[in-house]
Amino acid sequence: MISEALAVAWKDFRLELRTRERLSSMIIFSIMVMLSFRFAFSFFGVHAEDPVLSASLVPPMLWIAFFFAGMLGLAPVFAKETDTGTLNGLLLAPTDRFAIYLGKFMTSLFFIFLVSLASIVFFAIFFNYDYAGQWIGIAGVTLLGTAAYASIGVTVSALASTAKTRDVLLPLLLITVTLFTVVVPSINATSSILMNDYETALTNIRYVAAFILISFVLSYFLFDEVLED
Repeated sequence: MISEALAVAWKDFRLELRTRERLSSMIIFSIMVMLSFRFAFSFFGVHAEDPVLSASLVPPMLWIAFFFAGMLGLAPVFAKETDTGTLNGLLLAPTDRFAIYLGKFMTSLFFIFLVSLASIVFFAIFFNYDYAGQWIGIAGVTLLGTAAYASIGVTVSALASTAKTRDVLLPLLLITVTLFTVVVPSINATSSILMNDYETALTNIRYVAAFILISFVLSYFLFDEVLED
């Protein structure tokens, strides 16, 4: 199963290297979000360097960028396969359908996490912000949160890909499923790390890790039915 999943992932990587559509749109969106926050802060005279403000404002801003940029990355995961007819080829391949999920998960996680790291850097540049020196902790929470987001996002993308209103259905489903299970705990964990409150951060990290496990189990049992529908 792993070799088949890697083959699916490699196919998506090569396609992205040729077109660069998904990655470029995600990065541009991330830059626009950070610039919008920068101009808003300047207009209202808010300074992210303030320790209290940074712990309460920086994590939501980062995760807004992660969430919506990730949504752009998840939208074409199965939509392109459906539009071009290559999804039928994947379904006819002599392999477990869960291998398709794993391959799509690998590529989605890679692109979402890469753009999320870029967003962290963009924020640091635009706001002259050093994250209280907690770069590794912030990156770790980002990796875990984006893994949780991608783990359920791939299944949601497959579910929405065949719908006529998929451009509306995908955001609605992602917001419904991930807002309080992934995004809010990740924001809380990021905020706790900035305040050096590692006990609270660890509690929220456990919530996100548990959601990853649940989403993998659900996807294992339901992904075949989702693709058939």
